[in-house]
Amino acid sequence: GAIPVNPPQYAVDMILAQPEYPDFPLLDGITTAPTFSANGSLCDNAGYSPATRKYYHTQGSPLVIPEMTVDKARALILDDVLGDFPFTEEASRAHAVALMLLPFVKNMIVGETPLHLIDAPASGTGKTLLAKACTYPFLGSGVSVMTAPTDDATWSKEIFAVLGSGASHALIDNAKGMLESAMFEGVLTNGSATQKGFYTQRQVTHKNQTIWMVTSNNAEVGADLARRSVYIRMDAEQENPAERPYKHPELIDWIRDNRGRVVGACLTLIQAWRDNGKPVFTGERAKSFGIWSDVMGGILEVVGIPGFLENVEDMKEKVNDGQGAWRGFVLAWSAAHGTEKVASKELFTLANVHLESEIGVTDENKMRAKFGRLIKKKHDVTIGGLKITAAGRAGGGEGGQAYQLVKVGQKSSPQSKETAPKLGLDLDD
Repeated sequence: GAIPVNPPQYAVDMILAQPEYPDFPLLDGITTAPTFSANGSLCDNAGYSPATRKYYHTQGSPLVIPEMTVDKARALILDDVLGDFPFTEEASRAHAVALMLLPFVKNMIVGETPLHLIDAPASGTGKTLLAKACTYPFLGSGVSVMTAPTDDATWSKEIFAVLGSGASHALIDNAKGMLESAMFEGVLTNGSATQKGFYTQRQVTHKNQTIWMVTSNNAEVGADLARRSVYIRMDAEQENPAERPYKHPELIDWIRDNRGRVVGACLTLIQAWRDNGKPVFTGERAKSFGIWSDVMGGILEVVGIPGFLENVEDMKEKVNDGQGAWRGFVLAWSAAHGTEKVASKELFTLANVHLESEIGVTDENKMRAKFGRLIKKKHDVTIGGLKITAAGRAGGGEGGQAYQLVKVGQKSSPQSKETAPKLGLDLDD
């Protein structure tokens, strides 16, 4: 008879290199909870589902999921799971519910999903606990946790590793300092990342199937990442927030013991929306995440959980657009020179006062060189209603590069191709 053997590696590599292969079903991931397919049907049978292209692994013990009313389901989530978290407003609570429901309906969202930023003013408020509470019902285990990378290379390495693992969730825990990454921002909106393989020079592309979360104390977020984030803010309003009482002191243990009920509550809320015809969100959608807005906002509106996307202005307050020091510089420049043409060497005196942290070096020659590069990058950038523009050469064309401030809506002095700013260094002695 036939003898089972492991296939040779070249055969495995050949099959995996194909986008499709006869008699081999496409597998997008493994879940430990029921999920909804793209058309809204519930896939709750153990094993592989062609509709979701996922394998539902019951871990030897299928969930016992009771039926319940929408009112009971909503109360279970809002009171038992989320009731002890000190959300600052309804929007933050709504976004926490959306985070919990998202993996069950992710197959219905054609497009990307935003970063979930969980923020509080002090340690002990429960940020990490909230992330775990919102993900444990779907995962049935702890969420994958990583620390915030500190440089672009590490960001790329860590994010690519998460995407390659196929993790449904990833938590960047206790982020400190400025939170920004061009690769992370791209993954959130482009839906994939490409890098060279570790052992080969082949380009490898991984889809982003991950729901991303970040926790931080008074987060400072780059403008591009903020536009890709949904905000969850908590404030216990006490000196030692970790000492406050909880309805369920060991919340994750309680969720584990009642996981079938909590999963049932999530499915009930989603089914209520589906049975109502899957109405889309009636409020303003999040840019770049329109389908996510329609689905998650639509569910919350149907089941009576208000506040979805109503704290967008609060999120804007978290933004550090990197312009703080430059605003002070431009204000001083305007006060000293108005809209006149000014040589870069004259502006250096102001920069030495207002842009010290941006320049970041102490040697004067290096400072001048660094300022020259920085201000060239600010060409045509508007700060405080004033646009920084290159204005030809100083000293009647004999000096170095000159700049001027132009009020938005006005035109700057004309410049020829010969006097336009070059990409290289051009700072007077």
